[in-house]
Amino acid sequence: MPTAQLFSDTLLAPGRGLAAAAERRSILPALLAATLASLLAAAVLAPRADYRRTVEEQLDAHPEAAAQMSPHDREVAFAQAQKLGAVSTYAQGLLGPALRTLAVAFCLFVAFRLANSPVPFAPTFAVAAWATLPLALKDLLSVPALWRLPGPSIQEAERALPSSLAALLPAGASPRLAAAAGAFDLFALWSLVLVAVGMAGVAGVDRRRSFTVVVLLWVSFVLLQRVAAPGLAGGR
Repeated sequence: MPTAQLFSDTLLAPGRGLAAAAERRSILPALLAATLASLLAAAVLAPRADYRRTVEEQLDAHPEAAAQMSPHDREVAFAQAQKLGAVSTYAQGLLGPALRTLAVAFCLFVAFRLANSPVPFAPTFAVAAWATLPLALKDLLSVPALWRLPGPSIQEAERALPSSLAALLPAGASPRLAAAAGAFDLFALWSLVLVAVGMAGVAGVDRRRSFTVVVLLWVSFVLLQRVAAPGLAGGR
């Protein structure tokens, strides 16, 4: 199967496309496409982002932590954010897709093993690389929105494309609620479906069983990182 057809089949006929990707252990084309999309979004965001305001929003979201900082500490945090913000944005753009794919593949590898359906890592890694292409598409579609935003904070940049339930929340919503609503993102749920379809073939199980494992894994991620973590950090 030509690489161009692999891209189209993954998004439009995932049963066929992801099976071909897993069989070929194909990883590099999908990772390269995702990295290019991520870098493009980073190149648009980095010169425009207001990293000082990003820190201010974080402090406003966690008033108890903010109260413990002296005015000098705040100014130091603002200065560091301005110096390191663009570097971290570009680093995330360059390394984010590969690290995300590796994390997804590892979690799937462990989850299916715990579900008594062990899978080999190489085809699992291939499925993770191709099934997360909708997230790269989100990066591409975010570029025009980022271009129009004047001095956005990182939080505003993450909401530039209103593709999740977080777009329906009022501006003063709690960090925990915003994080949970943000998990219900059109592109993330699209990727979730693709992962489940692809892993059914890799694991040799029916799609219902694959969807069960993948959805439970996703729910665990949302509860841990998007609900529990903001609460532990002081959110309400």
